[in-house]
Amino acid sequence: MASVTLASAASGWFRAIGGTALAIIVLDAFVVASNRREGCENMKVSTFIIWLALIFFLVLPCSAWAWSGKVVGVADGDTITVLRDKQPQKIRLYGIDCPEKRQPFGYRAKQFTSQLVFGKLVDVEPVAIDRYGRTVAFVQVESVLVNEELIKKGLGWVYVRYCKLPLCVEWQGLQLAAQAEKRGLWEDSDHVPPWEFRRHR
Repeated sequence: MASVTLASAASGWFRAIGGTALAIIVLDAFVVASNRREGCENMKVSTFIIWLALIFFLVLPCSAWAWSGKVVGVADGDTITVLRDKQPQKIRLYGIDCPEKRQPFGYRAKQFTSQLVFGKLVDVEPVAIDRYGRTVAFVQVESVLVNEELIKKGLGWVYVRYCKLPLCVEWQGLQLAAQAEKRGLWEDSDHVPPWEFRRHR
């Protein structure tokens, strides 16, 4: 998950800071109560515990929030369902937009994603929750980052309106390469980005 972690580090740090603040408040309350009962002899030990918690939350900001689960459904090229604690979670792949089902290559994008992840254990690293309540995330199966692979194969666009992390610049380069080599949907000169297709349907 190295490339995924680097790409979503910003959101991970914000989550970590919130978790750290909560941990320090709880531990500080414990220290105050402990010192009132037993004097100040435990002050050094308690302070050490607080710093240890701080380091723990800051060193592992992203991996603490990533999770793994089995893919049990594929709605289209960029939307899948993954089991988490036996509960289905709808996952929207971050930063990309695949053709809609009624568009050319919509079925091929769905088929490609299905072959890549269906029935398999994937790693999910959340970035946000969209307006439909779906988890927007990086999804990785074995060593393959699914979001990126769809761009490489010419089965999706970089969703520039929402793809704002540094990795998105690299993905735009991959999209240009797919266009130049006429991979996937780029073999058709009359392609319409899915966000425009949705707007006019």
